[in-house]
Amino acid sequence: MRAASACFGFQEQGTMTAAASDVFWNGGAACGKRLAVTCTGATNQGVPQPCTGRSVTVKIVDYCPAGCRGTIDLSQEAFAAIANPDAGKILVEYHEYGLRSKSGWLEGKRTCVLLVISSIRWI
Repeated sequence: MRAASACFGFQEQGTMTAAASDVFWNGGAACGKRLAVTCTGATNQGVPQPCTGRSVTVKIVDYCPAGCRGTIDLSQEAFAAIANPDAGKILVEYHEYGLRSKSGWLEGKRTCVLLVISSIRWI
């Protein structure tokens, strides 16, 4: 049985997904946003070079409740695409797709922020 997400209930959203913490959630406004996420480094000595050099596009489908140890929590599949899962937490850079401006859509506006990501399975 599939678990429900805060954004889409029981509707399938694929495997490249993420949950947003309070920092990013904004009362549910984060639902459906797509982020291109790239690992930029380790947060500890356990896996000193965790990054694969790849980026992944994820969709925010859920809320990561208080106690969430990162700004966004990637699905296991998304985490494994950009970093060694043994790292558990990593620093990332992300940018959001589909931002609206007065002149139209902005593709790939960079939001250079380093975040801590965990690979806890929440779906």
